[in-house]
Amino acid sequence: MRKTHRPLGAALMLCGAIAAIVLFVLPSTALSGSGKDAVSFYTNGKGNVIQKTGEDELLNIVGKNLNFTAAPDGVFCWAGKFADDGTPYTGWDIVTDWSYSTSKMLTDVDLDPDCGGANPGPGMKSAIMVEFDHGVIGDPTDDTFVVGPSIYVKPGT
Repeated sequence: MRKTHRPLGAALMLCGAIAAIVLFVLPSTALSGSGKDAVSFYTNGKGNVIQKTGEDELLNIVGKNLNFTAAPDGVFCWAGKFADDGTPYTGWDIVTDWSYSTSKMLTDVDLDPDCGGANPGPGMKSAIMVEFDHGVIGDPTDDTFVVGPSIYVKPGT
C-alpha cells in the first residue's frame, strides 16, 4: 500500500508546479506586452541613454505604442510657466520636428527653442509629453497624453 501513494504524491506535486506557472508566470509575461502607452527614456543619435541635451541637439524618445503618436503635433516639451518676455504661458510647447521609427521609438526629435530657454535660468528641467491617438483621428478628446521623465535642456548657442 505504501508504493501507491508515491506516484499520486508526485502527480500532485507536478500539478501544483504547473498551476504555479499558470497563475504567476504567464500573467506577468502577458502583461509586459499589454500595449500600455509609455515614454520611458531618451537617447542620443548613438543610442546612448541621456538625461540632458542641448536645445539644438536631436534626441530619440523610447517607449511603447509610439506608432500611435498623433501626427504632426503630438510631441510636446515642457517650456516653463512664463514665456521669454515674462508673460504667463501654458507650459507645453510643440516640438519643432520628429519622425516615426518603430512602435518603441520616435527619432530626430528637435526640441522647440522655448524648451531650453532662460526660464528659470540658463538651461532648465524639461520633459517630453506624447499624445497617443487611439480613437478618432483628429479628435483629441479620446487621446491619451503621457509625460516622460525629466530631462535637462541647455539653451542653444
